[in-house]
Amino acid sequence: MSYSKTNQEHWDAAATIHENSPKGYYDIEGFKNGGLSLKRTHIDELGDIRGKKILHLLCHIGLDTLSLARLGAEVVGVDISPKSIEIAKKLASESNLSATFICSNVYEITKLLDDKFDIVFASHGVICWLEDIKEFMRIAEGYLKPKGYFYMMDGHPISMIMTNEPNGKDLKVERPYYRYSNEPIHCEPSEDYANKEVLVDAPTYEWQHSLSDIINAVCSSNMRLEYLHEFPFCDDNYYINMEKDSEGWWRFKSGDMIPLMFSLKATKL
Repeated sequence: MSYSKTNQEHWDAAATIHENSPKGYYDIEGFKNGGLSLKRTHIDELGDIRGKKILHLLCHIGLDTLSLARLGAEVVGVDISPKSIEIAKKLASESNLSATFICSNVYEITKLLDDKFDIVFASHGVICWLEDIKEFMRIAEGYLKPKGYFYMMDGHPISMIMTNEPNGKDLKVERPYYRYSNEPIHCEPSEDYANKEVLVDAPTYEWQHSLSDIINAVCSSNMRLEYLHEFPFCDDNYYINMEKDSEGWWRFKSGDMIPLMFSLKATKL
């Protein structure tokens, strides 16, 4: 079975929804008017990227890619979904921003792109789509210049296994934290995360990776881990009993319960 083909079809469908979704998770009109999809946390951790060459893996419709370009970087975005890449190119034109977009499975990108970058970037909704996390890190490292760095921000693996109890206040473990098989998790069609009134009528196959899986994958490549940060907030109201803070992150009203996101930086040796 082609897991990647099934996931591509899902993201083709989702991309159309996201291009036309109301202001919320994707504020496309705000972006066209000069805004950024990246938040202060991203910008502070990335530092000054003016003039830097950046490879953005799993870029979806390109808002983060184009935000990096708006901050002064020279950016290449890669995504498996032809529809996502089509929308990304359209947004670049409409926003008068320069970026290169390539449609490719991340594991096959080396057939299409031969270049070196100061930064390889991946953010939000990446880890669960990676069948082979070690190979992903190897590919990321291979695109870095000497002393270049890989940066990732994504949902924390702990948050990926939790769901609300029926009372809407407490959390429970929905699926195992540890990966006992190479087989992915089959997910039936469900409501879209960016527009919860719309069903994405396509299933997905996803993979669970523990935090140690991620860190060990970095360590197995020719990169040195500079930091790992964990955050008690996330990019959407994935649970009941959450509220948005002043920066646009979502937090539990009842306090910091579990880590919801992480970021890491690793430098090529």
